[in-house]
Amino acid sequence: MAFEITALVFSILALLTAAYALWMIIFKPFKLMVSNTIPTLSMYKITPDMSGDEEKKTWWIPSFDMGITFANEGRGMGKVLDMRIVAVLEKGKSKKEYEYYPKWVVDYSKFTEFHTDRFKWIDTATKGKWYPLTLAGQQSESVHVVFEADRWDEKQGGNMNYDLQVLDSKNKKWIEYGKYHLIIALSIFEDKSTRTGSGSEVAKYRKLKRDVKDK
Repeated sequence: MAFEITALVFSILALLTAAYALWMIIFKPFKLMVSNTIPTLSMYKITPDMSGDEEKKTWWIPSFDMGITFANEGRGMGKVLDMRIVAVLEKGKSKKEYEYYPKWVVDYSKFTEFHTDRFKWIDTATKGKWYPLTLAGQQSESVHVVFEADRWDEKQGGNMNYDLQVLDSKNKKWIEYGKYHLIIALSIFEDKSTRTGSGSEVAKYRKLKRDVKDK
């Protein structure tokens, strides 16, 4: 009798295992995984000569770019609907919030070559405007994306904390995939250089603790 019960238990466990394996192979729903570089900030200066502004005003276009890979771990089809970078710039008691949305997908090698000249890389490096991505089961796709928002009419520096958020067809809400920090110095408005922040997820693992001993 005990042997029969044991055999029955093992049979049930084997059936459940087989059912789970079948579900994993055939029925596992869309599950999005995201891997990306830290978003890099460029500040493009737009002079009256470029814009034709009658009031002779100069302004700046803040622009983030990053490489990102979307992977569907499930078997069901799903869609990456949108992305955004939500940023908070703080200086003293002042706090300003910004949202940057994807605008272009670019060829990274050409973009890197001309990244200091906004008009040139738009002409030579853009593959097209950002659009939602559909992922079949077990499929992945990598793109390099440029995010932009409204222009800045004046220089402003401070500490910027910013998050990467993704909207997909399964969750149908913004999911955070990365938190970053960047110090914006006023020099970025004139020197045509880029600034790459630090990611909080791996930063704690890169801090080495050294014991200092008196000799």
